[in-house]
Amino acid sequence: KLVTQIREAFPELVFYPEEDIDGDVEDVEVLDVELDKLHVIAIEDEHCTIAFEADVKFSAYVSYDDPDTMVHDSSEDFHMALYQRAGKVTETASISGTLTLEFDDEWKTILSADDLELEDRTITVESRPPIRHNDDDCEQEA
Repeated sequence: KLVTQIREAFPELVFYPEEDIDGDVEDVEVLDVELDKLHVIAIEDEHCTIAFEADVKFSAYVSYDDPDTMVHDSSEDFHMALYQRAGKVTETASISGTLTLEFDDEWKTILSADDLELEDRTITVESRPPIRHNDDDCEQEA
């Protein structure tokens, strides 16, 4: 139930490329969730709250102006990239958070998993997509 909750919540976080925070990260898809640590932090009635750490493998379409090809005209304070970096990348992010579990009266069966809270609200995408020419769809290797 925790993995299902993470799969649903993770794509709703804010993503940005490490090289250009104004770039775009779209179509985030969770590929795998690996739970690293689980700790019970509260028990009450038929509920318990767990804290967790997890690694989430995901893919996303990333695009931004290529900083390596940036041209700067200081007389007009003008910046322009000759190329754009754009494409699908795959990466793993470490996240942590809490989740409340509701159990049956005997504490044998989980009835629900609610109130997922992720500590991380933003995810930095470090992978560099390939260079894409601004005037066509031709890609070059990074």
